Amino acid sequence: AGCRLAGQEEGAVGRRLAPTGIYSVAVQVRHLDRSLAFYRDLLGLRLQHQEGQMAQLHGYGDTAPSLVLLEVGGHAPRLGGGSGLVRVAWRVDNQADLDLAEQLLQREGLTYQRRHEEGLDIVDTRDPDRTHVLLVWLSPDAVADDRLPPRLHGWE
Repeated sequence: AGCRLAGQEEGAVGRRLAPTGIYSVAVQVRHLDRSLAFYRDLLGLRLQHQEGQMAQLHGYGDTAPSLVLLEVGGHAPRLGGGSGLVRVAWRVDNQADLDLAEQLLQREGLTYQRRHEEGLDIVDTRDPDRTHVLLVWLSPDAVADDRLPPRLHGWE
């Protein structure tokens, strides 16, 4: 038993499954209001819908994926080193957006790092629940290359 790798074999209907991108990412958070302040007010995501302990936010663009925040309470354990969401990377269209992100993070007294590597300009920070958040600008060469540098995702 086991899963066959995508692209190895056509499915029963004679074609391969071909996902085109991420549609949604869900993050369990301890305090919804605090996380909304980070993702909506600081990073500028649009609040699409909020109901009870759930909020759905969107980025910008024609195919902007959504981020779903699910409040699990202040005493929920933070699982480190296990399976689950490790990081969320948001793409920005220009480096001026990263300059603005730096200003906003500084204003709020939040820790971040700005780094340049392999055709990328990155602002690297953490949300209120310590989930790794990246804002990434890709150079035209990096877009054309269509590969993510290993260090961007921490497996190098």
